[in-house]
Amino acid sequence: MMAAGFVAASRFDPAAWTIIHRNFSLVTRPWQNNDAPPTRTKKVKTMIVQQQISVPQKKAPDRRRQPLAAIQRSLKRWRFSSGTVGLTIACAISLSVAGQPASAESRTPTLSAAASEASVVSRTEPSALLQSTGNLYWVVNTENEFSPNSSSVYRTAKTGRPGTERLLYREKGLHYFGALVYAKVGGIWFGYVVARQNMTNSRIVRFQLDGGGLPKTIVASANPIRDLKTDGASLFWADKNGIRATALIGGPTRTVVQGQDFNRVRLGLAGSRLFYAVGRQVRFVPKAGGITTSFITTPTEITALHVAVSPFGTTRVYWGERSGIVASKGFFGLTSIWQGAQTGRYTTSVSFDGARVLWTDCGTNGLECAVRFRLGNATTTIAKSLYFAREVQGDSLRTFWADNDGLKRYTY
Repeated sequence: MMAAGFVAASRFDPAAWTIIHRNFSLVTRPWQNNDAPPTRTKKVKTMIVQQQISVPQKKAPDRRRQPLAAIQRSLKRWRFSSGTVGLTIACAISLSVAGQPASAESRTPTLSAAASEASVVSRTEPSALLQSTGNLYWVVNTENEFSPNSSSVYRTAKTGRPGTERLLYREKGLHYFGALVYAKVGGIWFGYVVARQNMTNSRIVRFQLDGGGLPKTIVASANPIRDLKTDGASLFWADKNGIRATALIGGPTRTVVQGQDFNRVRLGLAGSRLFYAVGRQVRFVPKAGGITTSFITTPTEITALHVAVSPFGTTRVYWGERSGIVASKGFFGLTSIWQGAQTGRYTTSVSFDGARVLWTDCGTNGLECAVRFRLGNATTTIAKSLYFAREVQGDSLRTFWADNDGLKRYTY
């Protein structure tokens, strides 16, 4: 296998550009079912030697007696072609494994219809993403062929940009990090992350969000842990045999719901209730355990779940389906359909920011993904032609999501 590269610029001169690839990136993404482990990305070493291209100066066009639209088009062409080209686009194209895209480290971000509004927060590829009032926390799993693999948790401000990330916690070895939550215990803010090894053994590890102190294993399980939530007092997680809970400081583990094949279960919390999606049903149960109640049965498998509680205490459940449907329902009233079934597409994540319903959907192979929101009767696509878009969430000012090009932000 070999990698190829090219550089695009105004009036491209092959003699003025040289790209040397010392290595290339391979990415394996068994993620399209939305329930497989996060991907590890191989690091690459790429050197780009660039020379400036001098282009003869052009005189600005005479704009008198021209329609406004013609003036704008003329000015745009003139500004791009005049002077020395200082802005260039360097692209590196790498071969991929099993038809999957090359890693973000070996190619430029995919441009979309909303590229002028969307910006990159981090070039890392989050496997899990979580927002607070002012910060973003996320998990990155990296495979390195020249040194041990690593799994890391990062933080940056919601206004952050590439290079402002802060490493909070890292482990090296043959394992990866999954779901992530945070909570305040004894006046200190902690993060809790699922660390899985060999697709079987799992741990829930606690670490300080200020980067200090020592990590502590709160839960050790012989089964893979799928999802993780907290209500500020306890941790709730799902494994193949049911839904479990324990105190934030650790201690005995109790079973909230007993079941089978709960590896694909998605969790949500609202007041005294624990919601969970399994197959084509959303159910809820008291957090202390007890009788399970069916909340909704859907036409196709549920692939994304989000539970929101309004400032008035009203609960509403949002979900996405294998068919691409995005819908929500409260305890009273009818089901709201925000997106109908989409041929050849499925929903990868869903959220609510207090005003907008947010979701990501992809083709069945995980490609050609889009980020959308619904406000009132209008659906807006804010990014498209993405690879494995996921983990959408946001607030009144911004929407965030992860894809194979990194952590992204859309500002309203």
